[in-house]
Amino acid sequence: MNLSEPTLPESRTLEEIYARHHRMLAVYTASLMRDMPDEVEDVLQNVYLRVIRHQESITQMNDLGVRIYLRKIAENEVWRFRRWKLPRLKQQIPLDEVDELLLPDDCDPAAEVCDTDNYRTIVRLIRTMPATYRDILYLRFLCHLTLRQIADQFGMSYHTVQKRFERGRALLIEQIERSGVIL
Repeated sequence: MNLSEPTLPESRTLEEIYARHHRMLAVYTASLMRDMPDEVEDVLQNVYLRVIRHQESITQMNDLGVRIYLRKIAENEVWRFRRWKLPRLKQQIPLDEVDELLLPDDCDPAAEVCDTDNYRTIVRLIRTMPATYRDILYLRFLCHLTLRQIADQFGMSYHTVQKRFERGRALLIEQIERSGVIL
């Protein structure tokens, strides 16, 4: 045997890959999906489907290469999941129904803590805004996502989302003042 020739690792089965790397992969995927912990298992299933599809090339890698490859697959699956999940989330809760769905349980319109008519007016005003601002305001105010989460959802920089949110909020405030909503 010539020492200058690289030696390839023995053929790996899916079970060996799973046994050796699952804990690392699960922890890493959970860290990427902190805002959606219930969805981690779905993403992991997709990761393992990709591992099965690429098992032949994985057998040619050393252990460090396999770890790096698995982490990259997990990252790609998380972003693929986020790009797919956001449009589905919008379809599941139509804007027309959001009026009743998002009112807090402790809402007491008589005490003017949360005026239902004003809330509905604000939701209608958000619906009429340009899409550039509407989606960000909808996700921030009605779905309670952070600007960082919104940036991740859209694949935009945080700074871009922050600027659009500020401009959209200013436009929304102008529309609220014109409509006579008392906050």
